[in-house]
Amino acid sequence: MAASVTKVPNVQAASRTVLRVKTRQIEVDGKAVTRYGIEQDDGTFGLFLNEGDPFDVQLVNELNVDTLVHWHGMEEPWQQDGVPYLSAPPIKAGASIDYRFAALPTGTRWMHSHFGLQEQNLLAAPLIIRDKAAQAEDAQEVVLFLEDFAWRTPEEIFEELRKPKPAMSMSKSAGDTAKNAGPDLNDVDYDAYLSNDRTLDDPEIIAVEKGGRIRLRVINASASSEFTVDLGAIQGELVTVDGNPVQPLTAHRFPLAIAERADIMFTMPADGSAVPVLALGEGRKLQSGIILRPKCCRRQDIRND
Repeated sequence: MAASVTKVPNVQAASRTVLRVKTRQIEVDGKAVTRYGIEQDDGTFGLFLNEGDPFDVQLVNELNVDTLVHWHGMEEPWQQDGVPYLSAPPIKAGASIDYRFAALPTGTRWMHSHFGLQEQNLLAAPLIIRDKAAQAEDAQEVVLFLEDFAWRTPEEIFEELRKPKPAMSMSKSAGDTAKNAGPDLNDVDYDAYLSNDRTLDDPEIIAVEKGGRIRLRVINASASSEFTVDLGAIQGELVTVDGNPVQPLTAHRFPLAIAERADIMFTMPADGSAVPVLALGEGRKLQSGIILRPKCCRRQDIRND
Protein backbone atom coordinates (compact mmCIF):
# COMPACT_ATOMS: atom_id res chain seq x y z
CA MET A 1 0.00 0.00 0.00
CA ALA A 2 1.36 3.42 -0.92
CA ALA A 3 2.17 5.97 1.75
CA SER A 4 -0.43 8.57 2.67
CA VAL A 5 -0.13 11.90 0.84
CA THR A 6 -2.50 13.91 3.00
CA LYS A 7 -0.21 14.89 5.84
CA VAL A 8 -2.10 17.75 7.49
CA PRO A 9 -0.09 19.59 10.15
CA ASN A 10 -1.99 21.10 13.08
CA VAL A 11 0.24 24.17 13.36
CA GLN A 12 2.65 25.75 10.91
CA ALA A 13 5.12 28.38 12.04
CA ALA A 14 4.80 31.80 10.44
CA SER A 15 8.07 31.55 8.49
CA ARG A 16 9.29 30.93 4.97
CA THR A 17 7.89 27.75 3.46
CA VAL A 18 9.67 25.99 0.62
CA LEU A 19 7.37 24.39 -1.96
CA ARG A 20 9.03 22.14 -4.51
CA VAL A 21 7.50 21.46 -7.91
CA LYS A 22 8.78 17.99 -8.71
CA THR A 23 8.03 14.62 -10.22
CA ARG A 24 6.60 11.95 -7.97
CA GLN A 25 5.54 8.36 -8.31
CA ILE A 26 2.02 7.18 -7.56
CA GLU A 27 0.25 3.87 -8.08
CA VAL A 28 -2.82 3.53 -10.30
CA ASP A 29 -4.55 0.16 -10.70
CA GLY A 30 -1.45 -1.55 -9.33
CA LYS A 31 0.91 0.16 -11.77
CA ALA A 32 3.55 2.74 -10.88
CA VAL A 33 3.36 5.99 -12.81
CA THR A 34 5.30 9.26 -12.65
CA ARG A 35 3.42 12.54 -12.48
CA TYR A 36 4.05 16.09 -11.23
CA GLY A 37 3.42 17.36 -7.71
CA ILE A 38 3.95 20.19 -5.19
CA GLU A 39 5.40 19.24 -1.82
CA GLN A 40 7.18 20.72 1.17
CA ASP A 41 10.52 19.37 2.31
CA ASP A 42 8.85 17.23 5.01
CA GLY A 43 6.52 15.62 2.46
CA THR A 44 3.45 17.75 3.23
CA PHE A 45 1.24 17.81 0.14
CA GLY A 46 0.51 21.50 -0.51
CA LEU A 47 0.35 24.34 2.01
CA PHE A 48 -1.59 24.78 5.27
CA LEU A 49 -1.64 28.15 7.06
CA ASN A 50 -3.64 29.76 9.86
CA GLU A 51 -5.42 33.10 9.72
CA GLY A 52 -2.89 35.84 10.38
CA ASP A 53 0.06 33.89 8.97
CA PRO A 54 1.82 35.56 6.06
CA PHE A 55 1.98 33.85 2.70
CA ASP A 56 5.79 33.65 2.60
CA VAL A 57 6.76 30.97 0.09
CA GLN A 58 9.79 30.05 -1.97
CA LEU A 59 8.67 28.05 -5.01
CA VAL A 60 11.45 25.84 -6.37
CA ASN A 61 11.19 24.32 -9.84
CA GLU A 62 12.80 20.87 -9.72
CA LEU A 63 11.34 19.83 -13.07
CA ASN A 64 13.39 19.78 -16.26
CA VAL A 65 10.88 22.14 -17.90
CA ASP A 66 9.54 25.64 -17.15
CA THR A 67 6.58 26.00 -14.80
CA LEU A 68 4.50 28.49 -12.81
CA VAL A 69 1.90 28.02 -10.07
CA HIS A 70 -1.39 29.90 -9.64
CA TRP A 71 -2.74 30.41 -6.09
CA HIS A 72 -6.41 29.69 -6.81
CA GLY A 73 -8.81 31.78 -4.72
CA MET A 74 -6.17 34.00 -3.11
CA GLU A 75 -6.09 37.81 -3.25
CA GLU A 76 -2.44 38.14 -4.12
CA PRO A 77 -0.81 41.06 -6.00
CA TRP A 78 -1.42 40.52 -9.72
CA GLN A 79 2.32 40.15 -10.36
CA GLN A 80 2.29 37.03 -8.14
CA ASP A 81 -0.89 35.47 -9.57
CA GLY A 82 1.01 32.71 -11.40
CA VAL A 83 -0.30 33.13 -14.96
CA PRO A 84 2.73 32.79 -17.29
CA TYR A 85 3.58 35.76 -19.51
CA LEU A 86 0.72 37.79 -18.03
CA SER A 87 1.55 38.16 -14.35
CA ALA A 88 5.14 36.88 -14.58
CA PRO A 89 7.46 34.82 -16.76
CA PRO A 90 7.60 31.08 -16.02
CA ILE A 91 10.19 29.70 -13.62
CA LYS A 92 13.07 28.06 -15.46
CA ALA A 93 14.12 24.53 -14.61
CA GLY A 94 16.27 24.58 -11.48
CA ALA A 95 15.30 28.14 -10.56
CA SER A 96 13.03 29.51 -7.84
CA ILE A 97 10.88 32.54 -7.05
CA ASP A 98 9.74 34.13 -3.78
CA TYR A 99 6.14 35.05 -2.95
CA ARG A 100 5.16 37.39 -0.11
CA PHE A 101 1.67 38.70 0.55
CA ALA A 102 -1.12 38.52 3.12
CA ALA A 103 -2.66 35.03 3.28
CA LEU A 104 -6.17 36.17 2.41
CA PRO A 105 -8.94 35.28 2.16
CA THR A 106 -9.21 32.37 4.55
CA GLY A 107 -10.80 29.10 3.50
CA THR A 108 -10.25 26.06 1.31
CA ARG A 109 -8.23 27.11 -1.73
CA TRP A 110 -5.81 25.22 -3.97
CA MET A 111 -2.75 25.68 -6.16
CA HIS A 112 -2.11 24.47 -9.67
CA SER A 113 -0.04 25.14 -12.76
CA HIS A 114 -1.30 27.44 -15.50
CA PHE A 115 1.61 26.49 -17.75
CA GLY A 116 0.73 24.37 -20.78
CA LEU A 117 -0.96 21.08 -19.84
CA GLN A 118 0.89 20.57 -16.55
CA GLU A 119 -2.26 20.63 -14.42
CA GLN A 120 -3.49 17.62 -16.40
CA ASN A 121 -0.28 15.90 -15.28
CA LEU A 122 -1.45 16.40 -11.66
CA LEU A 123 0.58 19.54 -10.94
CA ALA A 124 -1.80 20.71 -8.22
CA ALA A 125 -2.09 20.62 -4.42
CA PRO A 126 -4.25 21.87 -1.51
CA LEU A 127 -3.91 25.43 -0.21
CA ILE A 128 -5.73 25.84 3.11
CA ILE A 129 -5.98 29.05 5.16
CA ARG A 130 -7.75 28.12 8.41
CA ASP A 131 -9.86 30.92 9.86
CA LYS A 132 -10.01 31.48 13.62
CA ALA A 133 -13.34 29.67 13.93
CA ALA A 134 -11.96 26.56 12.20
CA GLN A 135 -8.89 26.62 14.44
CA ALA A 136 -11.03 26.81 17.57
CA GLU A 137 -13.64 24.20 16.64
CA ASP A 138 -13.50 20.69 18.09
CA ALA A 139 -13.24 18.95 14.73
CA GLN A 140 -10.64 16.98 12.82
CA GLU A 141 -9.63 18.39 9.46
CA VAL A 142 -9.66 15.94 6.54
CA VAL A 143 -8.73 16.92 2.99
CA LEU A 144 -10.29 15.11 0.01
CA PHE A 145 -8.32 16.11 -3.11
CA LEU A 146 -10.02 14.84 -6.28
CA GLU A 147 -8.30 14.42 -9.66
CA ASP A 148 -8.92 12.58 -12.91
CA PHE A 149 -6.29 10.33 -14.46
CA ALA A 150 -5.56 8.91 -17.91
CA TRP A 151 -2.78 6.68 -19.15
CA ARG A 152 -2.72 8.79 -22.31
CA THR A 153 -0.65 11.95 -22.19
CA PRO A 154 -2.40 15.32 -21.91
CA GLU A 155 -1.14 16.10 -25.40
CA GLU A 156 -2.87 13.00 -26.80
CA ILE A 157 -6.13 13.91 -25.06
CA PHE A 158 -5.90 17.47 -26.35
CA GLU A 159 -5.44 16.27 -29.93
CA GLU A 160 -8.47 13.96 -29.57
CA LEU A 161 -10.58 16.92 -28.42
CA ARG A 162 -9.50 18.92 -31.46
CA LYS A 163 -10.75 16.31 -33.92
CA PRO A 164 -14.08 17.16 -35.62
CA LYS A 165 -17.08 15.40 -34.13
CA PRO A 166 -19.46 13.42 -36.38
CA ALA A 167 -22.24 15.60 -37.74
CA MET A 168 -25.82 14.97 -36.63
CA SER A 169 -27.69 12.65 -38.96
CA MET A 170 -30.18 14.57 -41.08
CA SER A 171 -32.45 11.52 -41.30
CA LYS A 172 -33.63 12.08 -37.76
CA SER A 173 -34.85 15.10 -35.95
CA ALA A 174 -32.48 16.76 -33.50
CA GLY A 175 -34.76 15.67 -30.65
CA ASP A 176 -34.68 12.02 -31.67
CA THR A 177 -30.91 12.05 -32.11
CA ALA A 178 -30.33 13.59 -28.70
CA LYS A 179 -32.73 11.10 -27.11
CA ASN A 180 -30.95 8.12 -28.65
CA ALA A 181 -27.46 9.42 -27.93
CA GLY A 182 -28.13 10.24 -24.30
CA PRO A 183 -26.65 13.20 -22.40
CA ASP A 184 -23.14 14.33 -23.33
CA LEU A 185 -21.67 14.67 -19.84
CA ASN A 186 -17.96 14.00 -20.41
CA ASP A 187 -15.58 15.09 -23.14
CA VAL A 188 -12.76 12.85 -21.88
CA ASP A 189 -13.02 9.17 -20.99
CA TYR A 190 -10.63 8.93 -18.04
CA ASP A 191 -9.10 5.66 -16.86
CA ALA A 192 -9.32 6.41 -13.11
CA TYR A 193 -10.38 8.96 -10.56
CA LEU A 194 -7.99 9.74 -7.71
CA SER A 195 -8.67 10.73 -4.12
CA ASN A 196 -5.51 11.97 -2.44
CA ASP A 197 -3.46 10.26 -5.19
CA ARG A 198 -5.16 6.89 -4.61
CA THR A 199 -7.71 4.80 -6.50
CA LEU A 200 -10.66 3.10 -4.83
CA ASP A 201 -9.02 -0.34 -4.97
CA ASP A 202 -6.37 0.98 -2.56
CA PRO A 203 -7.97 3.98 -0.81
CA GLU A 204 -6.35 6.14 1.81
CA ILE A 205 -7.52 5.13 5.30
CA ILE A 206 -7.54 8.10 7.65
CA ALA A 207 -7.56 7.60 11.41
CA VAL A 208 -10.35 9.53 13.17
CA GLU A 209 -12.03 9.54 16.57
CA LYS A 210 -15.13 7.46 17.28
CA GLY A 211 -18.07 9.85 17.39
CA GLY A 212 -15.76 12.75 16.56
CA ARG A 213 -16.57 15.82 14.49
CA ILE A 214 -15.05 16.08 11.00
CA ARG A 215 -14.44 19.08 8.78
CA LEU A 216 -14.10 17.55 5.32
CA ARG A 217 -12.39 19.95 2.93
CA VAL A 218 -13.19 18.73 -0.59
CA ILE A 219 -11.24 20.11 -3.57
CA ASN A 220 -12.24 19.18 -7.11
CA ALA A 221 -8.82 19.52 -8.76
CA SER A 222 -9.82 17.53 -11.83
CA ALA A 223 -8.99 18.70 -15.32
CA SER A 224 -12.38 17.82 -16.84
CA SER A 225 -14.61 15.93 -14.39
CA GLU A 226 -17.46 16.81 -12.06
CA PHE A 227 -18.17 14.77 -8.94
CA THR A 228 -20.82 14.08 -6.36
CA VAL A 229 -19.42 13.48 -2.87
CA ASP A 230 -21.47 10.77 -1.18
CA LEU A 231 -21.44 10.31 2.61
CA GLY A 232 -23.76 7.29 2.49
CA ALA A 233 -25.94 7.13 5.59
CA ILE A 234 -24.05 9.99 7.23
CA GLN A 235 -25.71 13.39 7.15
CA GLY A 236 -23.36 16.28 6.46
CA GLU A 237 -23.71 20.04 6.67
CA LEU A 238 -22.28 22.15 3.85
CA VAL A 239 -20.77 25.24 5.50
CA THR A 240 -18.51 26.80 2.84
CA VAL A 241 -18.37 26.82 -0.95
CA ASP A 242 -15.17 27.87 -2.74
CA GLY A 243 -13.76 28.80 0.66
CA ASN A 244 -16.59 31.22 1.49
CA PRO A 245 -19.19 30.70 4.26
CA VAL A 246 -22.73 29.87 3.08
CA GLN A 247 -26.09 29.30 4.70
CA PRO A 248 -25.63 25.73 6.00
CA LEU A 249 -27.23 23.02 3.89
CA THR A 250 -27.81 19.52 5.24
CA ALA A 251 -27.64 16.51 2.88
CA HIS A 252 -26.00 13.14 2.22
CA ARG A 253 -24.67 13.98 -1.27
CA PHE A 254 -22.94 17.14 -2.51
CA PRO A 255 -22.13 17.92 -6.19
CA LEU A 256 -18.88 19.69 -7.07
CA ALA A 257 -18.06 21.33 -10.39
CA ILE A 258 -14.54 21.52 -11.79
CA ALA A 259 -12.28 23.62 -9.50
CA GLU A 260 -15.05 23.93 -6.88
CA ARG A 261 -14.36 23.42 -3.17
CA ALA A 262 -16.68 22.58 -0.31
CA ASP A 263 -16.32 22.25 3.46
CA ILE A 264 -18.69 19.65 4.91
CA MET A 265 -19.15 19.12 8.66
CA PHE A 266 -20.40 15.84 10.08
CA THR A 267 -20.12 13.51 13.07
CA MET A 268 -18.62 10.03 12.95
CA PRO A 269 -20.89 7.18 14.15
CA ALA A 270 -20.99 6.68 17.90
CA ASP A 271 -20.69 2.90 17.47
CA GLY A 272 -17.15 3.23 16.12
CA SER A 273 -17.89 2.02 12.59
CA ALA A 274 -15.87 3.43 9.71
CA VAL A 275 -17.28 5.67 6.98
CA PRO A 276 -16.35 5.58 3.28
CA VAL A 277 -16.50 8.98 1.60
CA LEU A 278 -17.08 8.36 -2.10
CA ALA A 279 -16.64 10.68 -5.09
CA LEU A 280 -18.91 9.62 -7.96
CA GLY A 281 -17.96 10.85 -11.42
CA GLU A 282 -20.78 12.58 -13.26
CA GLY A 283 -22.10 10.40 -16.08
CA ARG A 284 -19.76 7.54 -15.16
CA LYS A 285 -19.82 4.45 -12.99
CA LEU A 286 -16.22 5.24 -12.12
CA GLN A 287 -15.63 6.54 -8.60
CA SER A 288 -12.95 7.09 -5.98
CA GLY A 289 -12.88 7.86 -2.29
CA ILE A 290 -11.28 7.61 1.12
CA ILE A 291 -12.15 5.74 4.31
CA LEU A 292 -12.47 7.38 7.72
CA ARG A 293 -11.80 4.72 10.32
CA PRO A 294 -11.66 5.07 14.10
CA LYS A 295 -8.57 3.54 15.63
CA CYS A 296 -10.68 0.80 17.18
CA CYS A 297 -12.31 -0.07 13.85
CA ARG A 298 -11.60 -3.22 11.87
CA ARG A 299 -11.96 -3.50 8.11
CA GLN A 300 -15.22 -5.46 8.38
CA ASP A 301 -16.76 -2.65 10.42
CA ILE A 302 -16.83 -0.25 7.45
CA ARG A 303 -20.27 1.27 7.07
CA ASN A 304 -21.35 1.23 3.42
CA ASP A 305 -25.08 1.69 3.70
